Amino acid sequence: MVDYCPNCSRAELVLKMVEDAAAVASAVRRASPAGIALKLGDMALDTQRDRRGGFTTGPLATADRVIKQKKRKVSKYQKTFGKNLKALKRKHPRTQAKTLMKRAHSMTKRQLR
Repeated sequence: MVDYCPNCSRAELVLKMVEDAAAVASAVRRASPAGIALKLGDMALDTQRDRRGGFTTGPLATADRVIKQKKRKVSKYQKTFGKNLKALKRKHPRTQAKTLMKRAHSMTKRQLR
């Protein structure tokens, strides 16, 4: 049985379904119940196939492939600018954001000199 695989394209999933159906059909043609049971067991285990052609079984294998993104370091300027902008927004809530940004930028430049 072919389940959803995050790394497989639709064409790969269709191809896998056709391969599975052909294998079951050949086992039925030979009238071998053991062969049918074995093939269905293999299909149940082989639910995911990655793009390189390797097989994975279950959620543990897919969890290993998750890559954590590196966090971007926030600069001193960005931190100071954010604090200044928040302070300006509290003092002048109705002023346009564009004007507040200009003021926050000039305040930050002065503070960091």
